[in-house]
Amino acid sequence: MKDLKVEVKKRSAKSDQHAAEVDEQRRHAIQRLLKKHHNIKQVCQKLNEQAVTSPDGQPWHYEMLVAECQRLKIALH
Repeated sequence: MKDLKVEVKKRSAKSDQHAAEVDEQRRHAIQRLLKKHHNIKQVCQKLNEQAVTSPDGQPWHYEMLVAECQRLKIALH
């Protein structure tokens, strides 16, 4: 039989925590705007006005917002 060697590395808890915080802030901002019955285009405009950072640092646009909602599991109306 062959021996398997496994190497386990501990993740950086600090970077994971920061990423989770940023995701939670985005989720909260997007859900808040969607609750006000804004359409996706209006949500993009409001996110850009409020300086909510997008995943890639670019201004928010339709496709990016839809992809981010899918990733964060936010239902679009």
